[in-house]
Amino acid sequence: MESAIFAASLPEALTWGKFLRSVEEKLHPHASTTVRLGKNVWLLNVAKAPATLAWLVSISETHKIPSGIVPFERAPEWLPAGFDPITIQARSAQP
Repeated sequence: MESAIFAASLPEALTWGKFLRSVEEKLHPHASTTVRLGKNVWLLNVAKAPATLAWLVSISETHKIPSGIVPFERAPEWLPAGFDPITIQARSAQP
């Protein structure tokens, strides 16, 4: 598995806030391999940082938030126009 999309259900606001704080704490060091695509959806580079998927699953189970995973055998191929999935942190790390 090269990459995966992780999606979490949106629970009540208090639980969601705790979940997001836990996620940010764990994923921040891996900003170049993780892209948050929406409020509750992340694209993960599992080949470079496999622990990110495990952390998201573990955190969602801890907070009792249902989630789903879509695995991809190859890296995503983004169309040249439109959305740029590279995070701000990753851009600043590029030469």
